[in-house]
Amino acid sequence: MSLPKYAVDLARELRRRQTPEEKLLWQTLRNRKFQGLKFLRQHPIVFAETYKTLFFIADFYCDEARLIIELDGKVHDFQREYDENRDQILKELGLRVIRFRNEELRNLDKVLATIGELTHPPAPSLRSREGVVQRDGEEPSLPAPESSLKRTRSNSIQSSGANSQPPTHPPAPSLLRR
Repeated sequence: MSLPKYAVDLARELRRRQTPEEKLLWQTLRNRKFQGLKFLRQHPIVFAETYKTLFFIADFYCDEARLIIELDGKVHDFQREYDENRDQILKELGLRVIRFRNEELRNLDKVLATIGELTHPPAPSLRSREGVVQRDGEEPSLPAPESSLKRTRSNSIQSSGANSQPPTHPPAPSLLRR
């Protein structure tokens, strides 16, 4: 799948016409300066292909953290429903979206701390280190007994029990790299 030329041209134009707030945040995120993560700016993200390729352009995107950072100026006051729908589509693609108002960048340290919380998950709790696995909204459960585990050629362990489920990773969206 290729990105239409008009999408590439639009992304390039948006990069040339950055707002002062985008320039400020970009100086901190670019070249893996922030926690060693690779961020892209004004990055097209394809979310549907029918007779026409449908895409959004994220202000900043980090594939490693599956995170989109949006900086909202005054125009976003008038397009809240559009932004909410867009965020929902991106969430369904397995991406997280965080929005900051332009004014929030006056306190860049606070913005970066918030981004940092999303790019580095907290350390596992003591309970998970003891072998008890618990996800939000679920009852704690113990890991599968060794008898229901089998070794594969690569010496990794896979569950073969009747209740085993494949990993639940969302499908990767069509993210085109430049």
